[in-house]
Order: sequence, then structure tokens, then C-alpha cells
Amino acid sequence: MNASKNHIRIIGDFSQPRLRKLELNDNKIHDLSNFKGISSNLKVLCLANNRIADLSPLANMPYCEELYVSGNKITSIKELQNMPSLKVLHMRGNRMAKIEEVFNGPKLEYINLRDNAKLTADGLEKLCGFKLLSKVNM
Repeated sequence: MNASKNHIRIIGDFSQPRLRKLELNDNKIHDLSNFKGISSNLKVLCLANNRIADLSPLANMPYCEELYVSGNKITSIKELQNMPSLKVLHMRGNRMAKIEEVFNGPKLEYINLRDNAKLTADGLEKLCGFKLLSKVNM
């Protein structure tokens, strides 16, 4: 389902059992607290270019394989707990300053952290625990 570029501010329950991909790019979403995608079978979630600062409502999405949250106001990825299927994470153009505690992502293959103006290589070693991680963009 593609609902990009619709001036959406808040999203609610998308726990539709057959929904596999949800695109909400280029909206005005700032609050994910009502998002109930945790029980869904979403494999791809696109929330790029919104106003999101807090990812904690996404912390328990066991089937999500790809998460696109570039161009938001995110400062940390530690909230992304319990995403065991996550393979691709796009965090480009956010407000991250350092890599803190890393989420549990045993299948992570690609992470994009470019254009986080304050991000340094401090904590980069925390990404070394991902055995399948083959590409990191900084």
C-alpha cells in the first residue's frame, strides 16, 4: 500500500494480516505511538522524509525485513529491539550523533547512516557483531 505524499500526520493501526509493504514517505508524520504494526506481517515499512524522532513504537516488528526512515529527526537506533528479520536499515539524513547500543538484528545486511551531520565513527565497532552485515554507508 502506498500512501506517500498525502500530508498524513499520525498513523494508526496497520495490522492487516495480508499487508506486506507500507509506504508512507514524504508525509508529515511525527507521532508513531498509535502505530500497531507489531502484530502484522509487514516486511517493508517506508517512513522516509517525515518528522519522526521516536522509533520506539516500531520496536517489536518480528517480520520486518526493510525499514526506511531516512530524512527524519531520529537520534538513536537503540529503540529498534526485537526486529530479528531486519536486513536493510536506511537512516540517512537524521540527527544521529553516535552509534549507541545496537538493536538485536541478526540478519542485518545493510545499514545507511550517511548525512547524519554529527555522526562520528565512535561506536562503529558495535556494528561488527552483525555477521551478515556486508555494507555500511556513513
